[in-house]
Amino acid sequence: MTVIADLEEEQLKQHLISGGFLTAFTDIFGGSQSAPKTQMLEFDLTDITESDRVVMIRNIGNVSNPATNTIFTQRNMLIAVVGNTSAQDSVIVKGLAMDMEQWLKDNVTDGECIYNITSSGVSGPFIFDDSRRVYEINVRVGFNIVRVFD
Repeated sequence: MTVIADLEEEQLKQHLISGGFLTAFTDIFGGSQSAPKTQMLEFDLTDITESDRVVMIRNIGNVSNPATNTIFTQRNMLIAVVGNTSAQDSVIVKGLAMDMEQWLKDNVTDGECIYNITSSGVSGPFIFDDSRRVYEINVRVGFNIVRVFD
């Protein structure tokens, strides 16, 4: 049976947690910021406030389609760093996205689930209807697959 730890989104989330990115952080101005909320698979505005920041992680496409005898797979993944509704928050979330992207390039494996990460950089800002700025990090992640067959 599949469990949450089997999801690529969860494995990438745990990798970001190991880098300290889903906790409280110091912004590019040296100010203390609260931890962003984390969402996987889809962005949902219904459970966040105007002051919340969100990091959303999702699979946006397969690079390889694993057969039952494959030991790894590659996925195109999106990490969206979403600011609060203040326009001034844009530079803070851009800094956070740039730090995440650089850390991912410097830490391309977690030694367990992830064996490789390549990034195409940070793009944005894109602006939601409620004025939130979004910066996107598109990464290709190589995941180890562990399967047991009868």
